[in-house]
Amino acid sequence: MKYQQAKVIWKELQQELITSQDKVNHKLKISKSHPSFLKYLESNFDYLNVMDVVCLDCKFGHYGKLIRTQLIIPENGRLYFEVAYYPLAKRYFGKVRISISNRFVFSNHYMERLIERKNIASIQGIKKEILDGFKKLDNSNFTQEIGGLDMSTGFILIHRNSVSFCDLEIDGNNVAKAVMKTVITDNELNGNKKEIIDYILNVTKSDSCFLATYEIPKTIVEADDIIEDTKRRTSGLAVSWMENEIQKKIVKDSSNSEKKYLKAFVALLEAYDINSPRYEKYLAG
Repeated sequence: MKYQQAKVIWKELQQELITSQDKVNHKLKISKSHPSFLKYLESNFDYLNVMDVVCLDCKFGHYGKLIRTQLIIPENGRLYFEVAYYPLAKRYFGKVRISISNRFVFSNHYMERLIERKNIASIQGIKKEILDGFKKLDNSNFTQEIGGLDMSTGFILIHRNSVSFCDLEIDGNNVAKAVMKTVITDNELNGNKKEIIDYILNVTKSDSCFLATYEIPKTIVEADDIIEDTKRRTSGLAVSWMENEIQKKIVKDSSNSEKKYLKAFVALLEAYDINSPRYEKYLAG
């Protein structure tokens, strides 16, 4: 696929994704019960901007049970990821969606290059490519062994068949976001770059990994140094930043771990619920 064609396709897909989210919002408003809304999400999954959907069959305080989805939402050319929670308590259902960004953003240029290099032409193609990449990274030996990268530096994501380059951006609320800038595929790895990539994946015993650097290492020695530096910048735990946020809110002297978790999770939802008094406190820091 030619780059100019990819640019046109990405513009068209952005509109499809926006329309898709409008349909989800409308269905939420007109649904008289949550089973019909859940059925709509599941039945139309392939054609919606929904990456996954699950009903959490457990009561979360005043919010009641929850439907959780992961959404991809385009804005000004970029593609944003958010986890959306739909409270099923009668006072909230149909009126409230609590959205929490996962702090991962794909730039306009990245999406154009991804479409060009992977010959993507549909929402299904975008979702599959992104989900496959995340799953490989989350399940890799490297991530399971040393945990997730902290939000303090740019990095590259290495797969067997591609390398993605990511910068760090800090917004007005001093919140860091990882922004994927561009991607190259294995047939573009010239010189010894392919050899270095294979070495990194072999030495980390992984098919995917991340490195705290802005470019592919030029030598084996440099690769070893960057791998060790990356290990010093990780959490040590293969958990999401959201799980870490919940852990921070858990009261340490509480004896009931399940009640602790539920209380902390409700507090997290309230912090992102624009109708909650806690939302203003969260914005104030």
